[in-house]
Amino acid sequence: IFLYALFEKRHQMKNVIMSIVLTFLIISPYLLLLWKTGLISIPFLSSLQVSATAKQDPQFTSFQGWVYYANVLIKNYFTLPLFIGSITALTFYALKKEKHWKLLLIWSLTYYLFFTILSNKEPRYMIPLIPALIIPFSFFILSQKPRVAIPLAAISIILLFISTWQFISETFYYNPDFISVAETT
Repeated sequence: IFLYALFEKRHQMKNVIMSIVLTFLIISPYLLLLWKTGLISIPFLSSLQVSATAKQDPQFTSFQGWVYYANVLIKNYFTLPLFIGSITALTFYALKKEKHWKLLLIWSLTYYLFFTILSNKEPRYMIPLIPALIIPFSFFILSQKPRVAIPLAAISIILLFISTWQFISETFYYNPDFISVAETT
């Protein structure tokens, strides 16, 4: 949202730059202390370090690091047709410059890039990206003629139910005692 505001409110760039400078001045003693004590690390350097104690997540310096979250979105939160449809709809939504296209595009790209660069990768980090992909897809379905939109909406709803099942099954990944919790309630 911050990047979107930067693009849309360029005439207020002076105020934004002053805000950034003031924020940096306020937190600079803390950052300097962390840097001098060695408690802060540069994210790019820490993502290049290899841990000998645990299985390392794919890093942004490899191809697997860049496609990790795409695979997560396909396997855990979408089905392959729904994912391809969402990405295609987002692309056409941005090319046609529909309402709030910049917000959805910046949201999707910066979110994906930010979490791809991080060294710790978790499937749940992609959950906030789902609305940015579903909104253009639903807009695409609703913009079709009723003869095409109704079957397309029915197929999409079925795929969303399948995706919901995948999403619910992820609960077991984060809480293996989910069954015992469900039995006690």
